[in-house]
Amino acid sequence: MKKIIYILTSLIMLISFTACDEDEEYVSPTEQAENNIEIIINAINENNTLMIKEMLSEDVISDYSDIDSRLDKMLEFVDGEIVSYDEPVGSACGSIEKKDTGAKIKSLTTNKGTEYYIAIKEWYSYDEAPEQVGVYNITIKNLSELALDSESTEAIFRLLNSSN
Repeated sequence: MKKIIYILTSLIMLISFTACDEDEEYVSPTEQAENNIEIIINAINENNTLMIKEMLSEDVISDYSDIDSRLDKMLEFVDGEIVSYDEPVGSACGSIEKKDTGAKIKSLTTNKGTEYYIAIKEWYSYDEAPEQVGVYNITIKNLSELALDSESTEAIFRLLNSSN
């Protein structure tokens, strides 16, 4: 009888510890998008295009031979170091097999006082085309410039816009 109680207690403890580990490791699609946008902010501040490139989907990297120069232009678009920003807001839609996510920060401010908006789009899962999983677009808007000229196309940067 003691042996059975010991085995049952051991099994319950094992299941409990396993369940805790799984919960701690799980990152929801929305949380992942929010985390990724904060990584992009750090990469901008560190002038590190590699940090951003590592988050891009394989498909984006292979389809855009000039992705490195596009990333350089993105870093140049932001004037200075980002010193403050609102909390990221993430979203997700789709099924388990094909889930699209995104995140945005409505207001970022640089040490030069310029205000920006940033948004990303990414595939969290895409069973039919796993090479598309990852960030597939980044948009940055210079809100300070848009406040002066709401029609300015120079105030908006899109990583995958052909005009960049």
